[in-house]
Amino acid sequence: MTSLTTNMPIPPIRLWLHNLPRLAVALLVVMLIRSTTKDRIAPQRIPTSPTTPRDALIYLYAQADVEGWTAETRQTYAALRYQLGETAPLTILNPQDSSLMRQQAAAAIHRQEWATARQSLQNLVALDPSDTQVNFQLGLLLAIESPASADEYLNVALRDAQLAPIARATQPLLTIADTESRCRQLGFVLLSADQWAFAEYVYSQVIDLNPQDWLSLTYRGYIRDQRGGNGLSDLETAIGLNPTGALPFYFLGLHWRLEEDYQAAGDAFMSAHFLDAANPAITAEIAATFRQLGNNDQTAQWLDITVGLDEDNIDWLRLRAAFYADTGYLLEEQGMAYIEDAYDRFPDDPNIAASLGYAHHRLDNSRTALAYLEFARDADPTDARNQYYYGLVMLKLGNTAAAQAAFYAAIDSAGTQTSFGFLADRALSTLS
Repeated sequence: MTSLTTNMPIPPIRLWLHNLPRLAVALLVVMLIRSTTKDRIAPQRIPTSPTTPRDALIYLYAQADVEGWTAETRQTYAALRYQLGETAPLTILNPQDSSLMRQQAAAAIHRQEWATARQSLQNLVALDPSDTQVNFQLGLLLAIESPASADEYLNVALRDAQLAPIARATQPLLTIADTESRCRQLGFVLLSADQWAFAEYVYSQVIDLNPQDWLSLTYRGYIRDQRGGNGLSDLETAIGLNPTGALPFYFLGLHWRLEEDYQAAGDAFMSAHFLDAANPAITAEIAATFRQLGNNDQTAQWLDITVGLDEDNIDWLRLRAAFYADTGYLLEEQGMAYIEDAYDRFPDDPNIAASLGYAHHRLDNSRTALAYLEFARDADPTDARNQYYYGLVMLKLGNTAAAQAAFYAAIDSAGTQTSFGFLADRALSTLS
């Protein structure tokens, strides 16, 4: 079995406020919330500045004593209470303020405070029974303890084109009498739809009923990682309960990749491959890990294995084509043949067309490259890779204005924190 070793580094103040202008108070609160400056304000009038959310609340209460509560100050109040880790009661100042209710519901859902979330969502439904998003969330929340009520709320969500597919997939599961089975199937639907908070809640219910359910532990660990938490404990427990299952090791590899420990990620993926050698999704992750470690030889080998396991799958052909185009590795010797084969089989795919275009550009055939990259850009103008490569070709052909426009489009699509957005931003800096 191939080793993943590498030498590469793994990268009482209220009285004063009667005479304080409203703008000064607002500025103090906004500055605290945004935390954009540590400058002190008007020391002659205000001997101290609020340095914590609780200090800011004192100022805010004093302002409300003078001027009463407004929509603006209620919003600030809600933000400060949120900073303090409190989600209730944010709406007590104005029970009809749906904006605050939404903040409360969203915060409660994120923090898995389900009693607060349910009350907030029920209040919102009472204000607007036709709100599809709120009905959708309430339906998911009630799917465990009150399936009949959940079905009614999900019926309203069917009116929303984006929410309808998830609602339709959920409703048949509500008829499953066994709670554990219903939760397990519901959890997978929610996970597949990226409804991470609700999926974690559902899988937690399964685990409460059956702590030995290694599959639910595996999925909950993955979900917690996706939500910015730490799923390691769940994944390790799942492996302990089922050491011969490939799936926990696969998700463990994804966990270590998020932690940027690519050596540990590769070891986990290798363990998964040993247990399920015919699964191309696992070998694709091994290839991706080798690429992150800078080992192009092993990347190419594992991409060949992946395509060989499922040679008609466009996803694997895209991966291999992109690898050779992006890196230029053995492009003339074998890479171009692989890319052209993928293009011959899927000529309408913009990702593969972009790979072929950039490969031609690498081989100094920029005019040939242009046709493929124009097609890729026009077929998917929101893809930063398509725009960046098109920009490079236009730059090579002397059309600086078109290159700049493409680089800006790449940044607009992906920002500057992603690989191709960053590259586009760097290219623009050389043109200014």
